[in-house]
Amino acid sequence: MKQGTLIDLTREHHTRMPVYRVLPRTFLDRYVNFEDYEGGKSPIWPGSSDIWMTSTHAGTHIDAPAHMKPGIQTIDKCDLDLMYGDAIRVDFSHLSPGDEISLSMLREKLVERSLALEPRLIVLFHTGMSALWEQPVYMENPVGISPEAVTWMLDQGVMVYGMDTSTPDVDSLAMPNHQLLGKRPHHHIENLVNLDRIPVDRFTFFGFPLRLRNATASPIRALALIEEAPA
Repeated sequence: MKQGTLIDLTREHHTRMPVYRVLPRTFLDRYVNFEDYEGGKSPIWPGSSDIWMTSTHAGTHIDAPAHMKPGIQTIDKCDLDLMYGDAIRVDFSHLSPGDEISLSMLREKLVERSLALEPRLIVLFHTGMSALWEQPVYMENPVGISPEAVTWMLDQGVMVYGMDTSTPDVDSLAMPNHQLLGKRPHHHIENLVNLDRIPVDRFTFFGFPLRLRNATASPIRALALIEEAPA
């Protein structure tokens, strides 16, 4: 078993958390409290439970191809082998809201860091937008990535990529990267956090979806494992 340090890359779910403008609000609260048993409302064992109502696209989540095209792969049918494994973090935190990572920018960054894409490598983009999570600009004007860059990654065998933004699309009307989900099998992750805490370029990523029948996406617990150096 690999040993190392885990870094949590997941947004906390809570009532009134920020969500994309077309999504329903998240609600999380106690459903039954210990006091309910004391008041005779329940004859069963004392305990506490919660109620959670959320969009599958709220918080840190992974999109399935069915998000953009009916009749194709839903999140419960995804290949779980794609949801963990070797990953890289590419840093574009110098960009400003509304900027787009071009194919040439991505190629140059990979060369600069002596990184290369390979089949099933998971690619995470650190844009710095996560620091603006509570501000309107986070949802309204994110740093995105060009569809040419995404297509190139898919051509290299990348099947999962993720960003610390609300969407990989600068164009919120055409949503070209989302449209790619319905054209080529792959997944993208939105609303990552703490990518700046990853101290290395390469690490192991874990981001398993819930088994939600016929769902178009799922919240994930995204984690980076930073392996210990050999003694």
